[in-house]
Amino acid sequence: MLGSSNSDLKAFLFRVKIVIIDEVHSLIHQYRGRHLVYLFIRLERKTGLPLQKIAMSATISQVDAVIEFFEFQNSAQSVMASVKRNISARLLHIKKEKTEIPALLNDLYDTWQYRKILIFVNSRVACDRLFGIGSRHPL
Repeated sequence: MLGSSNSDLKAFLFRVKIVIIDEVHSLIHQYRGRHLVYLFIRLERKTGLPLQKIAMSATISQVDAVIEFFEFQNSAQSVMASVKRNISARLLHIKKEKTEIPALLNDLYDTWQYRKILIFVNSRVACDRLFGIGSRHPL
């Protein structure tokens, strides 16, 4: 997008003021992370304005490493919050997705009063399928 001659993309990029880096732990000391740092530098040079960068991760233990790697300014603020809650992990094999997933989600919501549910799937295709099923059957 930074090298594009498309005027709409350029206009969009010039409006970017804040960048959120989610799952930042997977980018530290990796090629993709270094590439992201260079893209931030290029964007700041193009716009002439500093970006506000927000890095998030539920599993990062070394906040200073994130600040150093992404070259955050010395005024960078870090907020670390520790959340203690019971997690009920379950492994399920679902055979009839179209009927079993909505029933499972409705049961978790209605019967067990779960309000936060995290579901892991084996592939992007499965994720898209799950999203499609969930969007047709909102809780």
